[in-house]
Amino acid sequence: MKIHIGHRVRRSLTVLAAVALGLTSATAAPLSAAPRPATTAQVRAVPQDAYVAYGRWMAEDWPQERKWYTIDDRNCYAGGRFRNFEGHLPADGDYYEYDIHCYTTVPPPGGRGPERIVVDMDSTPPRGYYTGDHYRTFEPL
Repeated sequence: MKIHIGHRVRRSLTVLAAVALGLTSATAAPLSAAPRPATTAQVRAVPQDAYVAYGRWMAEDWPQERKWYTIDDRNCYAGGRFRNFEGHLPADGDYYEYDIHCYTTVPPPGGRGPERIVVDMDSTPPRGYYTGDHYRTFEPL
């Protein structure tokens, strides 16, 4: 049975997930040396799927081995340690990467796509970042 969630309910769930992950309405954690306020456009840039993925991987206790995991009868990929070579994230983090989407087949038709979350295991709770363009830019969760 498939349940349809309306736009307002989906938006409310996204706001609740953002609050649960520690996102404030006025500012977000800086990704560069100078803090910058979060705008409505930035908050909307993070899709609901990123928050769902954060919850999925948290429920799996943040696996750190690079491999496919079976979660709820789907194949989900954890990419292991993220080295932050480009320096787009704070320098002092201990980062791991996780796919946003899970698949019925491995490898997935069309590849895994560019969307990932990268999580800093040095922070409590682990601080998540979303990238929709395969590590070129990041938005805090």
